[in-house]
Amino acid sequence: YKNALTLAVEHQVRSIAFPAVSCGVYGYPITDACGIAVDTCVHFLGDSDQIEKIIFVLFSEDYTEYYLNYIRHL
Repeated sequence: YKNALTLAVEHQVRSIAFPAVSCGVYGYPITDACGIAVDTCVHFLGDSDQIEKIIFVLFSEDYTEYYLNYIRHL
Protein backbone atom coordinates (compact mmCIF):
# COMPACT_ATOMS: atom_id res chain seq x y z
CA TYR A 1 0.00 0.00 0.00
CA LYS A 2 2.74 2.45 0.93
CA ASN A 3 4.57 2.02 -2.37
CA ALA A 4 1.35 2.45 -4.36
CA LEU A 5 0.45 5.57 -2.39
CA THR A 6 3.95 6.97 -2.86
CA LEU A 7 3.71 6.40 -6.62
CA ALA A 8 0.28 8.02 -6.66
CA VAL A 9 1.70 11.14 -5.04
CA GLU A 10 4.69 11.18 -7.40
CA HIS A 11 2.31 11.06 -10.38
CA GLN A 12 -0.09 13.61 -8.88
CA VAL A 13 -2.91 11.08 -8.59
CA ARG A 14 -5.58 12.32 -6.17
CA SER A 15 -7.50 9.06 -5.65
CA ILE A 16 -6.60 5.38 -5.57
CA ALA A 17 -8.43 2.07 -5.12
CA PHE A 18 -7.16 -1.07 -3.41
CA PRO A 19 -8.67 -4.57 -3.52
CA ALA A 20 -8.61 -6.82 -0.46
CA VAL A 21 -5.41 -8.48 -1.72
CA SER A 22 -5.44 -12.31 -1.49
CA CYS A 23 -8.68 -12.42 0.49
CA GLY A 24 -11.69 -14.35 -0.71
CA VAL A 25 -10.63 -17.25 -2.93
CA TYR A 26 -7.04 -17.29 -1.63
CA GLY A 27 -8.13 -17.30 1.99
CA TYR A 28 -5.91 -14.59 3.46
CA PRO A 29 -7.58 -13.55 6.74
CA ILE A 30 -9.68 -10.43 6.35
CA THR A 31 -8.75 -9.41 9.89
CA ASP A 32 -5.08 -9.17 8.93
CA ALA A 33 -5.70 -7.69 5.49
CA CYS A 34 -7.97 -4.97 6.84
CA GLY A 35 -5.61 -3.91 9.59
CA ILE A 36 -2.63 -3.74 7.25
CA ALA A 37 -4.52 -1.85 4.54
CA VAL A 38 -6.32 0.67 6.73
CA ASP A 39 -3.47 1.30 9.15
CA THR A 40 -0.97 1.82 6.33
CA CYS A 41 -3.30 4.21 4.50
CA VAL A 42 -4.16 6.18 7.65
CA HIS A 43 -0.47 6.51 8.54
CA PHE A 44 0.37 7.65 5.00
CA LEU A 45 -2.43 10.22 5.01
CA GLY A 46 -1.07 11.61 8.26
CA ASP A 47 2.15 12.48 6.44
CA SER A 48 0.68 13.67 3.13
CA ASP A 49 -2.25 15.78 2.00
CA GLN A 50 -1.86 14.83 -1.66
CA ILE A 51 -4.34 11.94 -1.71
CA GLU A 52 -8.00 12.99 -1.52
CA LYS A 53 -9.71 9.62 -1.72
CA ILE A 54 -8.83 5.98 -1.02
CA ILE A 55 -11.33 3.33 -2.09
CA PHE A 56 -11.25 -0.21 -0.70
CA VAL A 57 -12.71 -2.67 -3.21
CA LEU A 58 -14.00 -5.64 -1.23
CA PHE A 59 -15.03 -9.20 -2.01
CA SER A 60 -18.32 -9.33 -0.11
CA GLU A 61 -20.74 -7.44 2.10
CA ASP A 62 -19.21 -9.19 5.12
CA TYR A 63 -15.79 -7.80 4.20
CA THR A 64 -17.29 -4.37 3.70
CA GLU A 65 -18.88 -4.48 7.16
CA TYR A 66 -15.59 -5.61 8.69
CA TYR A 67 -13.71 -2.69 7.10
CA LEU A 68 -16.41 -0.20 8.11
CA ASN A 69 -16.35 -1.41 11.73
CA TYR A 70 -12.56 -1.31 11.81
CA ILE A 71 -12.52 2.26 10.48
CA ARG A 72 -15.25 3.38 12.91
CA HIS A 73 -13.09 2.24 15.82
CA LEU A 74 -9.91 4.06 14.82
